Amino acid sequence: MREEHLYLSLADHILNYIRENHLKAGDRLPSERQLAQKYSVSRSSVREAVRILQNKGLVRIEVGSGMYIPENTDQDRFQIALWKVNYREIFETRNVLELHIIRKVCQTVTEAEIRYIEEPLLVMERDYAEGMFVIAHDNQFHNRIRQLCTNATMTQLVENLLVELDAYGEHMPEMKRIWRDTVPYHREMLEAMRRHDCKGAEDAFGKIVEADSRALEMEGLAEERVVF
Repeated sequence: MREEHLYLSLADHILNYIRENHLKAGDRLPSERQLAQKYSVSRSSVREAVRILQNKGLVRIEVGSGMYIPENTDQDRFQIALWKVNYREIFETRNVLELHIIRKVCQTVTEAEIRYIEEPLLVMERDYAEGMFVIAHDNQFHNRIRQLCTNATMTQLVENLLVELDAYGEHMPEMKRIWRDTVPYHREMLEAMRRHDCKGAEDAFGKIVEADSRALEMEGLAEERVVF
């Protein structure tokens, strides 16, 4: 198991412990030593896993005292982090909703709106030319399409899920390499939308979905996990 997977998997287990023991803000977690013994890993691995949770605002460390559930944490975000989900099902749900949004926007989008969507795509293409993929830029591209959808509930649902799911990609360079290869498909989709070619936009989005699927299989995230 790659080190990144070990740390993420261990962070999953710690979140499971929080969920199963109904810990709440202010509650103390087991010590680093106890967690290492419980999950049969080194204390350094526990530290890396806890650092991931700490960076997400899900755990607070008090030197000389221990680890705690933060009292000022965003409770909605915290509850989302404790969901057990099947990544494959989440991605499939996302894809259905996203495709519906693309269809709706494609029918009525104006040239001014296309240029608005295009701004982050131009940044993505510069990243692509330099061999990079920045999740935040990809999110901005898709978010701008969603902003043009009249179904606010659907848009919010997709965005809430993606913010948490895409956070995993920050720790997975292999996924980012696959996602980088989708940048030309983003351009293909936008140009189809510019022509109001909804079928063409759907086909281009399908290529992005296929890449997502490959990334899932490569990283072994098609099974049930805890969302960060």
